Amino acid sequence: MAFTTTNNNALLFWVPLCLLVFLISPSLAQLPLLQRQPQQPRGQQWQHDCDIQQLQAAEPTHRLRAEAGVIEVWESNSEQFRCAGVAAVRYVIEPKGLLLPSYTNAPYVTYVTQGRGIQGVIVPGCPETFESPRGSGSDTTREGQRDQHQKVFRVQEGDVIGSPAGVVQWTYNDGDAPIVSVTLLDLSNPNNQLDLNFRSFYLAGDPQGGQERRPKEVAGKNIFNGFDDEMLADAFNVDTETIRSMKAENDERGSIIRVERDLEILSPEWDDTEEERTRRLNGLEQTLCSLIFKQNIDRPSLADVFTKHGGRINTLNGHKLPLLQYLQLSVERGVLYKNALMTPHWNINAHSIIYITRGTGWIQVARENGRLVFDDRVQEGQLLVVPQNFVVVKKAEQEGLKWVSFKTNDNAMISPLAGKLSAIRGMPEEVLMNSYDMSRDEVRRLKYGREELSLFSQSPFLPSGQSSPQHSRLQRGQQALNDCQINQLSANEPSIRIQAEAGITEVWDPKEQQEFQCAGVTVIRREIEPKGLLLPHYNNAPSISYVIRGRGLLGLSSLGCADTYESGSPEFFSEESRRSERFEESRRSERGSEEMRDQHQKVRRFHKGHVIGLPAGVSKWVYNDGEDRLTIVTLYDTNNFQNQLDDNLRSFFLAGNPQGRGGDQSGRQHESSRRHTRGGQEEMGQNILSGFDKQLLADAFEVESDTISKIQGENDDRGAIIRVESGELEMLIPEWDQEEQRSERHHRGGGSERSEEEERSERHHRGGRGRQSESSRPHNGIEQTLCSARLSVNIDNPERADVFNPQGGRLTNINSNKLPILNYLRLSAEKVNLYKNAIMTPNWKINAHSIVYFTKGSGRVQIANHEGELVFDDMVQEGQLVVVPQNFVVLKRAGQDGLEWVALLTNDNAMSSPLAGRISAIRGMPIEVVMNSYKLSREEAQRLKYGRQELSVFSPSKRSERRGDEYAIV
Repeated sequence: MAFTTTNNNALLFWVPLCLLVFLISPSLAQLPLLQRQPQQPRGQQWQHDCDIQQLQAAEPTHRLRAEAGVIEVWESNSEQFRCAGVAAVRYVIEPKGLLLPSYTNAPYVTYVTQGRGIQGVIVPGCPETFESPRGSGSDTTREGQRDQHQKVFRVQEGDVIGSPAGVVQWTYNDGDAPIVSVTLLDLSNPNNQLDLNFRSFYLAGDPQGGQERRPKEVAGKNIFNGFDDEMLADAFNVDTETIRSMKAENDERGSIIRVERDLEILSPEWDDTEEERTRRLNGLEQTLCSLIFKQNIDRPSLADVFTKHGGRINTLNGHKLPLLQYLQLSVERGVLYKNALMTPHWNINAHSIIYITRGTGWIQVARENGRLVFDDRVQEGQLLVVPQNFVVVKKAEQEGLKWVSFKTNDNAMISPLAGKLSAIRGMPEEVLMNSYDMSRDEVRRLKYGREELSLFSQSPFLPSGQSSPQHSRLQRGQQALNDCQINQLSANEPSIRIQAEAGITEVWDPKEQQEFQCAGVTVIRREIEPKGLLLPHYNNAPSISYVIRGRGLLGLSSLGCADTYESGSPEFFSEESRRSERFEESRRSERGSEEMRDQHQKVRRFHKGHVIGLPAGVSKWVYNDGEDRLTIVTLYDTNNFQNQLDDNLRSFFLAGNPQGRGGDQSGRQHESSRRHTRGGQEEMGQNILSGFDKQLLADAFEVESDTISKIQGENDDRGAIIRVESGELEMLIPEWDQEEQRSERHHRGGGSERSEEEERSERHHRGGRGRQSESSRPHNGIEQTLCSARLSVNIDNPERADVFNPQGGRLTNINSNKLPILNYLRLSAEKVNLYKNAIMTPNWKINAHSIVYFTKGSGRVQIANHEGELVFDDMVQEGQLVVVPQNFVVLKRAGQDGLEWVALLTNDNAMSSPLAGRISAIRGMPIEVVMNSYKLSREEAQRLKYGRQELSVFSPSKRSERRGDEYAIV
């Protein structure tokens, strides 16, 4: 319920008569994951501190009594609220209580836990569509004028009400019992352009109500209080006495006042079918004036997940209530029956703020290193923040457990760890066997132990006398915002090196270089030895990778995608077998037989030159099935909208003990890095399951405690990259034909020729129209789902070059037009091959930072800031990395061996503006402008404009060729 703190921000347009179509209409995208969302300005978004050591099941810390109700506020400055960037308020409105009109600086959603009432929304520019007939008694004024007002609607228990920022709302209790509601305000939403303090702007009354002490979230006076009486009187065309009444100078009733007689409001009669009627969208509802603001989430008949002995889950997202698409918020209603369990899971793209509405239960929450940050009993009225990507498991007690979760994404997604759609079930058996050091039988029990989706029925679990561990809270200073006042850049090499059993992880530590903080990125280079397996894990930020050398297999497992790779259907999954009294015995014997076939999610091949894009929160693993080392450089965009934690990169490992070989590390690594206060140290810690209660996990996966010990990585010192000992990693993957194998051998040899099969595949992707550009190839819909999305493309293929100069080199760009997943990731890549002594035009990136990794050769690079001062002027070589901030001008020149690099860009359609060449900024100016700007003669200006006829990759001049490897910057 949009109580007191109501807000509607679509009013940026303020167009009268409601002709404006609200920008919330359901997207035509087939999958919300690939849906375009409002862009947040990079480098200016709120940065939150999510290095949380201890969560708390919190109750309100401030209580403000009014005449006819109570406002209770949770301390928004606490660590968990700061991490999520939210505030929470609970309202209690007594019968005949009126919550005064107000608006807030942030969008919010409200859940009504009890009672019923009437709510009004005042949208500027919309007409008064509710009006009484003339002469209708009390509805008429002293002059006989009939009453007119904007739309009102009824609210009741179970309703979710959404409200944009800045829109006035009020609420009246016309029932016999108090209205109780809890409101979640998203302070970090892009619609809030103030700071992270929650503000209520009251249009009436004195919210402070004569009380000396009040929470900072509650206004002191109403918005008219400070204005001049005469000016307001003129503005409203009333007398000054009326103005003094509006200012509520001596009003001590507070923000919830009592209406002495029934509040008479124009409202249609309400019947039981109203809710169903309002859910039909005919187009009219999509205008702001007639938008649907609420929907009931408590109805069992609308459950999205239901287990007879487990419970039910109802979700309300941007598809069901279009307003939520604009608010970028959603809500989940959970009901667990007696002793039931909800699968361990993480939220892929949102924080989850859980409010317990009834019953009791036990909740555990683990961060990326497996350490429990919450392990305690919860009860009605408490609120718990679960940060994005943290793993949570819930178990009901004897009375059951009910909650409502507010989520900071309009289409929040979870990734379960157990059950029919779990991340673990989506992995090949061989990956699990090697990850957890298990036998095949143990892995099969782990994968198929639970056939339910996410709600499990089971026995009680809490051991007697168990208490929650007390963790010390890490005190941190105020986190700095991105600082792009850069005076000096450097060509960096990794500062941290972590050795594992079968590979190395090297990190460019963003905390040590200002330019990484400016760009909001972290870069990691991994070397995986033959038969090396990078254990399953997910990250809090989207990534884009470039494969420098080698080949391998990539597997994803999450998001509820089906196990589409299968060699057969195991007979023991039949319902008859499950109902059998001897089911357990027969299941174990059948799992050990050779007839049991593996099922898992899609596995993708990649090799040298591939660019791979992956969303945040999606579990992945990498296996080197080649004969040479596999080297991959990856950029993680920690400043991306998908990362709602702080700007520290975190890796959440599902298996092993990533810190395993913690002693085999070098570089600038200090004790603080082991406490996750440094962005590069995402490897340090245990896997996400290591801190959970063993019995609870055994119940969740329905396996033995010995299996759980292996899952938790006890005594595992292999690190994050392990060696597969039992020969090749066997899994289901389509066989390559002879043409593909020849092409693959050729790719490993570094050539550029393409096989006929690859040509046919490419023609197929282009819709069979010869050499039509890939950007125009049709998409049939299936590519737009994450489960089958194309995640990689070969950027090294010369035939994909966008710019080519036989004497200069080539440039290939991979953006969201060529690889649609990048549209969601907001990332792209650019590969440039400069030949001997060739030059790349001086240019700047209009809308992106550029993180340049040099893959071969050497050359000279200069970078200038907005004042024309060089912040970088040095030689570069293979293996080094340079960050070029947005709008900084960069000029590159190859040496005698040429120069190659891949630039990872923080925009899915990054644009470059050249200063020289056929499409340059200078060439686009009138010659008179050039002459006067630079004090040149006409002839000089003409030479400047037309001196280069190439696009952006320039062949070396005769002068530079004579100078050999002396790199003169022209």
